[in-house]
This record gives sequence, C-alpha cells and structure tokens, in this order.
Amino acid sequence: MLCAAPLCADQQWLVDRQFSPYASSEDIWSLYSLLLTCDDALFKGQTPPSRTFLSQLGRTAELIFFWDSLNQATVTLQHEVFGHGYRIRNIGSSAVRVTKYHVDLPVPYGPGGGSTEYHITLDEFTTTEQLLIAMAGTEASQLLAGTLRMKWMGKRFLRGELATLYLEAQHDLTTYVLGMENSPIFATDDTGDDMEAYLLWLNFTYPKNPLTKAALKRSALVNLLDPFTYYTLYSWFRYIASGTGLCIPMIHFGQTGYLPGAHMGLTPFGPEYYLDNYVTSAGEPLYFYARGGVHASNQYWGLGFEKNRIWNSGKASLGMRLNLFWQPKVPLHQVKFSELISASEDIESIDDEDLLIDLHPFKTRERLGGSLSLIGEYRLGQSFGFICELGYKTPGFIPGMAIQRAPIVSGGLVSNF
Repeated sequence: MLCAAPLCADQQWLVDRQFSPYASSEDIWSLYSLLLTCDDALFKGQTPPSRTFLSQLGRTAELIFFWDSLNQATVTLQHEVFGHGYRIRNIGSSAVRVTKYHVDLPVPYGPGGGSTEYHITLDEFTTTEQLLIAMAGTEASQLLAGTLRMKWMGKRFLRGELATLYLEAQHDLTTYVLGMENSPIFATDDTGDDMEAYLLWLNFTYPKNPLTKAALKRSALVNLLDPFTYYTLYSWFRYIASGTGLCIPMIHFGQTGYLPGAHMGLTPFGPEYYLDNYVTSAGEPLYFYARGGVHASNQYWGLGFEKNRIWNSGKASLGMRLNLFWQPKVPLHQVKFSELISASEDIESIDDEDLLIDLHPFKTRERLGGSLSLIGEYRLGQSFGFICELGYKTPGFIPGMAIQRAPIVSGGLVSNF
C-alpha cells in the first residue's frame, strides 16, 4: 500500500494544567511541522531533490549543523522543563519548587545536555517524590517519542530531518541506563545522574530487593525491539542520499496496517515493559498497549487505548484515551526528608537495611485504577479548528500524568498544513 505523501499529520497547539509532557509533545510536533513547511517552501521547492555528490554533502551538513543540533536541544528542553519541571509542578510548591533550568548549546556548538535545579522543604518533601522527579525526565522524552510515532503512523510516512529527534527522545532512557558505571547497588545521586538517583530511591523504598545497575541495563535492551529506531536511522541516511522521506513498512491486512513494538519504562515500583501496537485504517491511527512488571514483592500491569477520532461527522469528531492499571499504592507521604535526616546524620548511610525498613514499609497493597478522557474536535474549515480533552484520573502512576486523583483538562487549536 502506498504511504500518504502530505508533509505532516494534524498539528495540535495545546495547553493544559501544569504544562504536562502530553501537551508539550503535541506543541513540539506542531512547531516542527511549521518549520518543515517553511523549509520546504523557502529552500526545497517542488522539484525532485538532486542526488549529486555536492547535494548529498549539503544535506549531510544540513542535518548535522541544523536539524540534529535542534533536535538534541528540543529533547533536552522536553526532558528538563516538561519532565522534571512538570513533576515538580505537580508535587506542589509547598514541598519543592524549581529555582533554575539550564540547557547547554547542543553538539557541535556546545557540550549538550541540561539540568534542573530545585529547592525542597524538608518537612514536606518525601523520598518518593524525589524518586518521581528523578524518573520524570526520561518519562517525558518517551512521551514525545510516542507522539511522533502516532503522527507518523497517521501518514505512514516519516522524514529524515526528524530522525534524531525521535532517536534522542526514544533512547533518552536507554542512554542514561547503559551509561551508568557498574559501582555499588546503592548509588549516590550527588552526580546529578537521573538513573543513579532513581536506583538510590527505588532501593530505599524496597531495601530487601535492591535493583542492580546490571539488571536495569539488561532491562533497557528491550528498547532495541522498537521498529521506529531502525526506520528513523534508515531515514537519516536516505535523506542524505536522495533527499526523500520513508514510507513506513507495516504488516498489511487488506487496507489496514499493523505495526508492533516494545519498550521499557520506569515506575515508582521498578521497571516495566510495554507491548506497543499501532493500527492504521483510512489514515487514522489507533494505538493500544499492554504493560507490566515485577519488582520486590510487587506485581503491576496496565492496558491502554488511544484514538483521536472514533466518531466523525465531518466538522466535529470525538476520540478517546483510556488507561487502566493494577499497581501498588504510590507511598507519597510516608518518609519526609526531615525524618530521614534526623534518623541518619549522613544521607549516604541510608544503605543500612535496618534503618530503611524502620523508616519505610516496602510493601503496599495493589489496587485498580486508571484514566479516561474524551477528545473533542470541531473544524471551522479544512485547515483550522478547536480541540478539547476532558476526563478524570484516579490516584496512581500513569506516565506524564498527576500521581494524585485529578481532572484531565486540555485545549487549544488544531491545524493542518
């Protein structure tokens, strides 16, 4: 089946409560769509791309010195401001607040990377909240990668200019995990490394069943089962060679396309594994997943479904996003930093197992929960309209959402160019 040639899927210009990574991922896609449209109009025109050596050299320079550096900076921004920053905003300023974001110039203009500095209130801020902040950066990056997959599946087409945007986002977690040193099980987070901090506070929560760096590295290899990793790598070289994008290979059942994949994510209970499923029919993508994990004495799993347009009357459409989970209660209020410091003068001595068990119960009861939201869209014409998402979430962990029970409210404009 031929892929759809139009440049970009719909753009959603969204705002929501506390500026979540869901909204920022859509906004990033919309800004990139606008940038690609302008780039094509100003520099590429309608003529077939040249395949001469000089043209290929020029496209190589274009990717390295513009697109790849922009993509790197964008993922850093998503990681810091809409990852760590979102989780801090969600926890609340009475316990923690951001004091500074820092984003370095991307390679090759600088070292790349970034950081989020924050101030904590010892009598309010808890060890579980520190764990949630540590994992929030890569959590936001993976949500951006998921948005890109959905947009590309809608058109069955992807462009090489965005290859490293996807690779940086999807494998933000992979590179953090595989980049850890093989030192003690109980790492310290004074280096600022997110995964070192994640292991520290996860093992604080479950001291009798510590997760080792080697085990986490083995888990991260699941991310190599993502087909878009290989599609985007190929599209990067394809763009250099021919100046064209890639029609996404899929398994076809008549007019319906199907593409499976897998990846690893983090939770406050330990690593979990996703089986991703993408289905397209008549240009409308559907995504559903199953996820699950086992760590310490906890088992946790979830199911989810997303489709932006289930019902469509022409101008108006209605979609749905559903997440269900069975997981332990997130122990948000159990160990405050003031209690931890009063129990141990030196925070690095928290690997004393007796102290940890006294402070923190390592088993909480599993429970059922989830989120449900409806996505409404109204078009004023072919290229412009309004969009709104309304729903509710129960207490528990869903990537990119509040930990507490909360309404789901977002809205904005939708465009197509």
